[in-house]
Amino acid sequence: AGLSGGERQLVAMAGTLMLRPRLYVVDEPLANLDPATARRLLVTLRGLADEGHAVVIVEHRVEEALAVRPDRVLYLDAGSSRYLGSVDGFLRIADPEAVRLPFEVVLDRARSAIRRQAPTTERSRGPAEPVRLAYDQVSVELGGRPVIRGLTASLGARQVVAVLGPNGSGKTTMFRTAMRLIDPSAGSVTVDGQPAGGRTVAELARVFGYVFQSPSQMLFARTVREELLFGPRNLGLALDAPDQVALAALRRASLADEEAILDRPPLTLSFGQQKRLALAIGLAMRPPTLILDEPSAGQDHRSAERFMQAAAGISALESLYFVTHDVDLALTHADRILVIRDGQLVADGPPEEVITDEDRWLSCNLYRTSLMAANLAHRPRGSRFLDARSLAEFVIASESEQRNATEGGTPANGV
Repeated sequence: AGLSGGERQLVAMAGTLMLRPRLYVVDEPLANLDPATARRLLVTLRGLADEGHAVVIVEHRVEEALAVRPDRVLYLDAGSSRYLGSVDGFLRIADPEAVRLPFEVVLDRARSAIRRQAPTTERSRGPAEPVRLAYDQVSVELGGRPVIRGLTASLGARQVVAVLGPNGSGKTTMFRTAMRLIDPSAGSVTVDGQPAGGRTVAELARVFGYVFQSPSQMLFARTVREELLFGPRNLGLALDAPDQVALAALRRASLADEEAILDRPPLTLSFGQQKRLALAIGLAMRPPTLILDEPSAGQDHRSAERFMQAAAGISALESLYFVTHDVDLALTHADRILVIRDGQLVADGPPEEVITDEDRWLSCNLYRTSLMAANLAHRPRGSRFLDARSLAEFVIASESEQRNATEGGTPANGV
């Protein structure tokens, strides 16, 4: 019970390895794992294959999974087989919108569909003040083991903050103390300037909509409708038209077929639907801040991006805090990144500053993704980190401008 989600996943994997079967079928083995741990697991799986075992990996973290040098790739889309063959063939036909591919592949694929349009060159960052959530020398012990050690940090009421770090470093615990799901053993947590310790979990739920790493941890009611209305009723919110409240929450979470699922048991929904339902539950209480724990875990690239866009696009939200192992997700969505290692804050700042210390970055089980490297090499000075498609379009447009300038023509953007 004292292990993090990623650590529990590794224990399950270790139990399977102990059995030494001839065929390994591993479903989402990288979900909830930090990048360095994910790579070590992939090396183990590759080693099993080289020893003569058969290994089948089902995975959404495609760019990382390709490092295992698979002999064949089966690409499924909407329940149908789109491709079965070599990695090179897969890279030629896979949809970059649905699958996170290496940036060089995205760039090559985009060269045939140039949009001569430069991206936004200024990072959109609202004022950090006032402070929404503050930690002052906070320490937490679980089962006699220190999980957080002397954490001090202040998170703004109008910020998008990502928290990165190795498995078991205390990322989830940090936010659970904000909700009083765990109380610190030392130090203090304040919410909107008031001690969190003097408020109930229900009161804090008015401030923070908390979406758990595993959505099933939040689901217990008989129907989706009851699930969505439980929180508002518990908080005594006025519900003149309960069904409209439930439907509005589903729409805000971009969950399709809202009316059709109201009477369904929550656990009969797909994982992606459960994830969005958990988001809707958090939003039903109309909090100003949303906390997401591993929003991309178990979701393909397209679903994860849509999930983050749905959360960021909710007008009533003032701030968004999220825990993730997805480096690209953090760099392209956050205004600010906190990196935690061994329960201590080791880095805090804008993405472009946090990644400058490569030794520190690598020591926190993080790594330089192809998109991260391409952004460092190509993105406009002063701009936020760009997603693969936007950066590819910018690179192509820049190349076109350079060719026109060399040939004495008019630059592509007319400047």
